[in-house]
Amino acid sequence: MIRLVAGWIVWLWLLPLRLVLRVTQALLGKEGEGSRKKNESYAHMDHLALNAERPRTSWLNMGDWENTTHFPTACENLAVRLYEASGLKEGASILDVGHGSGDSLALLQRRYGPRSLQGVTSMPLHARLAQQRIDKETGETKTKIECDDAVAFVRRLSALEATRPRFDRIFALDCAYHFATRQRFLAASRRLLADSGRLALVDLVAAYPYPSSKDKDHYSFTASPSLPAPASSPSLLTHLRHHLTLRMAGVPAQNIVDVSTYASQLRQAGYTGDVRIVDISHVVFPGFSEFLSGLGMGEERAWRGGGPLQLWGLRQFGDVVKRWSKGGDGSTIRCVLVVACAS
Repeated sequence: MIRLVAGWIVWLWLLPLRLVLRVTQALLGKEGEGSRKKNESYAHMDHLALNAERPRTSWLNMGDWENTTHFPTACENLAVRLYEASGLKEGASILDVGHGSGDSLALLQRRYGPRSLQGVTSMPLHARLAQQRIDKETGETKTKIECDDAVAFVRRLSALEATRPRFDRIFALDCAYHFATRQRFLAASRRLLADSGRLALVDLVAAYPYPSSKDKDHYSFTASPSLPAPASSPSLLTHLRHHLTLRMAGVPAQNIVDVSTYASQLRQAGYTGDVRIVDISHVVFPGFSEFLSGLGMGEERAWRGGGPLQLWGLRQFGDVVKRWSKGGDGSTIRCVLVVACAS
């Protein structure tokens, strides 16, 4: 998700006129409130800015917004949903791919007590922060953090013979759609799993064609209970807008495949056990889009970090997620939870 958001912000930076208007409005504030306030010492001070606390987490995923409106809670909920769906138990050997600043690593270590925990992230700053987070956690878990491209890392490990590690679980929480490519990641991850191991992902797929009963002979699928499935293929305009979104967000178009194709790719990668795919769009997109739309607006201007450019870019991305959240023919993307058993 990091590159998904960052790509939007960089592209939107090329729209200076609209940005200047927004920033100018923010700087000018409300006018016409009278000259009385100009003479008051604290007229232009927002006390919220003085009471804002430093965030204690640095989560970055789209979140599971069922029963919450709080971003860090939603992010942790999505992680827990993934871990529980994978059947994670205490004492497992875990590889967490694309873990960002380490909140997921800390959660895994604290809540599930793994035997060993290895993480890989492509950003040096995130790797350092993650190592600091893990060092603060107590316990007997053997931990190791690597800074590397996720696909290159798992392919290099999988090429080892005598010293190749075997993991009970490999997690990719809201990140695999960025990989170059996801198919390479799936294949390399299979070679790193124990015979009873499982790969678990929160990922993005194409909304159309939506799975029907005749598609599900080689995997199990649970549809969203509330978002309508698309009845027809996207219009030309929707298709063009979809590919523009992918390009701006740095998502390889070949990664956004429909559910049935995704399941077939897992089979081709060597996952011979159960493959379960659950559409969780209804607990992800509506809450996430609403959260993004309110960033830096109203009272939030007093304490929300990130700067006006970043916040504006995130709000624009919120409009995209809002289209996804409605389902039906106008939505081109679904969020799914995937668990693939090695054998």
